[in-house]
Amino acid sequence: MYMLPMESVRFWGKAQHNSNNSHLVEFHCLDVAAVLTELLEMDGVLRQRVEGLACCPYAVIKPILQFFAAIHDIGKFSAGFQWLRGDIAAAWGHPPYLRAGTPPHHTKAGWWFYRNRIMSRTTDLPQCAAWRAHFRMLAPLAMAAIGHHGAPVDDTEVNQRDFSYSNEAALHHAGEMAELFLPAEPPELFDDEDRFRPLSWLFAGLMVAADWIGSSEEYFPYRSDPMDAGAYYALAQQRARTAVRMCGLLHPAAAQGQDFSSLLPQLKGYSPRPLQRYAMEDAVVDASPQLHIFEDLTGCGKTEAALLCVHTIMEQGGCSGFYVGLPTMATANAMYHRLAATYRALFDEKDGVPSLMLAHGQQNIEDAFLQTIALEDDAAPRMGERSDVTCSQWLADNRKKALLAPCGAGTLDQALLAVLPAKHQSLRLAGLSRTVLIADEVHSYDLYTGELLATLLTFIAAMGSSAVLLTATLPQSLRLKLVHAFQRGLGRAESAQLDKDDFPLATRVNAAGEVFEQPIPAEGHGKTTAVALVHDESAMFATLVQVHRDGACACWVRNTVDQAMDTAERLVTDYGLPPNKVILCHARFAMCDRLAREKDILRRFGKGSTSEDRAGYILVGSQVLEQSLDYDVGLMLSDLAPMDALIQRAGRCHRHTRERPEGYGTPRLVILSPEPVDDPAADWYGALLGTARFVYRKQALLWRTARLLKEHGRIVLPGDARVLMEGAYGEAIEAPAVLEEADLRPLGDELAARSLAYQNVLALDSGYSLDAGAGWSDDTAAATRIGDERVQLRLCCVGEDGRITLWVGGAGAKACALSEVSVSTKRVDRPGSEPASVALEAFAETMPDKGRWVRLVALRQSGGDEWTGQVPKDGTLVAVRYSRAKGLRIE
Repeated sequence: MYMLPMESVRFWGKAQHNSNNSHLVEFHCLDVAAVLTELLEMDGVLRQRVEGLACCPYAVIKPILQFFAAIHDIGKFSAGFQWLRGDIAAAWGHPPYLRAGTPPHHTKAGWWFYRNRIMSRTTDLPQCAAWRAHFRMLAPLAMAAIGHHGAPVDDTEVNQRDFSYSNEAALHHAGEMAELFLPAEPPELFDDEDRFRPLSWLFAGLMVAADWIGSSEEYFPYRSDPMDAGAYYALAQQRARTAVRMCGLLHPAAAQGQDFSSLLPQLKGYSPRPLQRYAMEDAVVDASPQLHIFEDLTGCGKTEAALLCVHTIMEQGGCSGFYVGLPTMATANAMYHRLAATYRALFDEKDGVPSLMLAHGQQNIEDAFLQTIALEDDAAPRMGERSDVTCSQWLADNRKKALLAPCGAGTLDQALLAVLPAKHQSLRLAGLSRTVLIADEVHSYDLYTGELLATLLTFIAAMGSSAVLLTATLPQSLRLKLVHAFQRGLGRAESAQLDKDDFPLATRVNAAGEVFEQPIPAEGHGKTTAVALVHDESAMFATLVQVHRDGACACWVRNTVDQAMDTAERLVTDYGLPPNKVILCHARFAMCDRLAREKDILRRFGKGSTSEDRAGYILVGSQVLEQSLDYDVGLMLSDLAPMDALIQRAGRCHRHTRERPEGYGTPRLVILSPEPVDDPAADWYGALLGTARFVYRKQALLWRTARLLKEHGRIVLPGDARVLMEGAYGEAIEAPAVLEEADLRPLGDELAARSLAYQNVLALDSGYSLDAGAGWSDDTAAATRIGDERVQLRLCCVGEDGRITLWVGGAGAKACALSEVSVSTKRVDRPGSEPASVALEAFAETMPDKGRWVRLVALRQSGGDEWTGQVPKDGTLVAVRYSRAKGLRIE
């Protein structure tokens, strides 16, 4: 075994920032190889995924992965990297680095060295000679290891001068690692150049995790004195076992032999609903990859059915956890709180308490989540004593690690980033490879995001994992699209034909690509909501005034924020309702005020509210009231919107069983809509609903929705769900030609969005490479949704003495986030370099991010709850007003 002589030049791989204490690059490489090995040895599901993707026994692929992990940082032998710490390089006798300009990143240097030295037939490296014939087949795995900083790399900036004096040392390391891990001859089954492309996606994610853990000085103390590689690797393996256990990467086993009440303790005393019984007893046949689509009414326990389905897959060894992806941060927060009370019942905790992650862009403002983070210096057995909910600090310190946890709730965007050319997407994909994705409200996404979801299902199927999709209103065409996407990932023909139009319905796709549709018995007698269309706003206002006088409660969902704000103001100024009886909710509140407002809405209109809490209150808001909060009202009002949105809004009327004032005993939905006449004007929708025309642009869909609801006069669920949805989204009802013609532009925009999605998503068959996607970028720049570009306004208060504070008060990253509100760049210019006031610039320097990526808005109190300021738009300053009761208005 080769050992680096004491007198030879040494090469550092890790170094402390404030000292010259360092760790040899060969030792760091072995640390990472040990972490990778122990992770695979200790995680049966990951081993199963690796074996399935490699299409060969684990014993065959294991040494290959170990070898590539052990050379992942071979680029750090380059002179450019070594002289990043000139003090260490000089002390260790490195000759001067003579190349001008910025040295190439060590990953680029590593890829160049692998291609031009390790795999070159002109290089004398006998340990690798037999493997060079399989260069093309091995390339995806090499890229996955060497591109371990979150994205594939090229070597365009590198040449042999970068290894001017370190070529032999780097080759020694490669040869030593080949001797340590690789068999002398490749297996005979290596006959397919594309064999390892699918595996490279998972391997890339595992390498990121292994490198992050293997870089921890806490578990892998620095050593700069040479040591036999085999002896060091044995030591690294012992350390890696501890590191992997302590970082929270291992998932506890599923709880065995549990019944309905044990798995869902919050439902103790209740019997399973029909969909829940199906999910627990019939949905899961084996542990192989599978897709389930559950269609049932809002409030009928779809989430619990999904958890029961996931638990059965876990019991059979097909996965080791789950991630619930939701449309908004508000719904994600609500789901996190629901799971927190019960998720541990799904696991056997003899090997530790499972972590529960909250995953979205504002997770660090959720106190309930922050309080669960278990400090790494606390002993694992104490975690269960400290709290019913816990989360590994290692997992919680970066949202990119969120999907590695055994359980999580967050926005679907965090999962969608796994199929975009976003930095560290592979880490998210690795997490999803061993958990089941539960995607809720799948009908609510636009065409662009829907295409991303379809691609994600393809990747999930290819990884050997599973998904459960939940919806109350899903067009047949979209269900078929999602089924085909999963079949594509299985490598099966996209030949499914959907025959059932029952509702509720469960659809299952097995590993052979076969599709099974199971009608689910409707629970009880269903729910009927009377529907009335009115054609002028005054009738809507008169209805709300009467509700207030009758001591009932109602909600009006407007289609734009400005319309919601105007409506709330007019109810007070024009119709005389007490200001405290009108509650406004929309997305243009500072985060602290929005959270407080949502909490108040749940107290006033939630499941536990009383008649006194609700009497005479009117709730007005935008689409955030459609699905984010568990509330109900005695009467529901809405602007005309697509059928699925109206069905969702109708579901908020009489959602909970309670006593109601006389005249409000049955659910009613009143819709502000133009008359669905046969000969409408080209601006049929916008003439009545104004700027809402820019929110819902397809007038033919809206016309069919209005026509159907006028004809039916009610929404009967579940009976009418399929008829109404297919009638609105299908082609059986012919809309007026003038509206179809007006829809050509939004239809073109939809096709452009679909094309953009095709361009943006990664190509599974390309493997982990630059060719798989265009323009790899940081995850914050990758678009999971399409629409208006947004800018964050960070609100600041200017006191009479000129002192500036954040809107929420306090300091730090959390206070900054709580003081922010998101607006469209159509209203406010993007943050730029134009100077702010001296005082505001000075205040920005006190912030953790120096205010670089947000626009600071200085507000001064102008009377009562009203604050005013200015923001730039198109070279001029426009006025803004803000209040805790109304939110932000830009003049």
